[in-house]
Amino acid sequence: MPEHPEEWPTGVLESLKAFRQGDLVSDPPFAYHTDPRAPIWRESIRFADELRLADEPLLPDVIHFPVTVSPPYGLIITQTCDIVEEGANTPAWPWVQLVPVYDMSEVLNSGERKMLVDGRGWRRHLHVPNIASGFHVADFRISFPVEKGWLASQAPIDGFGTEELRERVGDRLASLAGRPAFAGSFVATVQKPLTDALRELKRQDPELFAEIDRLVPEVGVRLDSRLSPTTAQVVVICTEELPERHHQWWIDWLDRCRPDAFIAGITLQALDFKVLDESFSAAEYRSLTRLPLVTVSTE
Repeated sequence: MPEHPEEWPTGVLESLKAFRQGDLVSDPPFAYHTDPRAPIWRESIRFADELRLADEPLLPDVIHFPVTVSPPYGLIITQTCDIVEEGANTPAWPWVQLVPVYDMSEVLNSGERKMLVDGRGWRRHLHVPNIASGFHVADFRISFPVEKGWLASQAPIDGFGTEELRERVGDRLASLAGRPAFAGSFVATVQKPLTDALRELKRQDPELFAEIDRLVPEVGVRLDSRLSPTTAQVVVICTEELPERHHQWWIDWLDRCRPDAFIAGITLQALDFKVLDESFSAAEYRSLTRLPLVTVSTE
């Protein structure tokens, strides 16, 4: 790494000031490391088959995305301050991370598209709304580093149009990387049953599911221990007072969880319904271990 900004290639640091987290670049490179002895992705399987046909040894290698699956855009997920490093005496971040962005208009149905437009749905996908044609979605399952010297030669594309929508990039990264670790007993008797119940509700009563999904952005939990819990209280965090029908759905769900939780050594306390208003203090909110519903989505 250059020790001083003056030692960086001419114009690179100045050009980087045009980029922000959430910007797109066109035709980004993507590659990954694979082991053809245990291929998973389609391209890995194709590569392994080629080696076998050529009677070549099955050795780990790097696969560069072929044209057929290469994304038209890459979404910058590196934090803006780490891209620009403005005023840094010794810039320390030589790379920027990209995730692929694909047009999925032919892949997703109307319901899936609506959920993604609303910032909900699969946590691995994020709608990128500010592209004129198609329905473009960022795929967070893979990221790829590009050197800042390459990025500086690209033209930034605003994929979101507003700062509010752009903030979804950072929020999604935080939810993916910051999910709390829970004991297997809690996951098996509370968290997974909630996911399963939401999936079943979506199949049986899509209207009620949509209402709950709209009015309950998060679920919190109070635990005496995340890794060895003996008591747990689920807190349903609402944007407004829930109708009685909604209350009853949550109560019925918790009642179904109680027997298995008790066997696992966890006592489930009564549900606590909290509305996001002045009566719900910031201190109380921060005291909860939160489960944003994107992490218990119907994926």
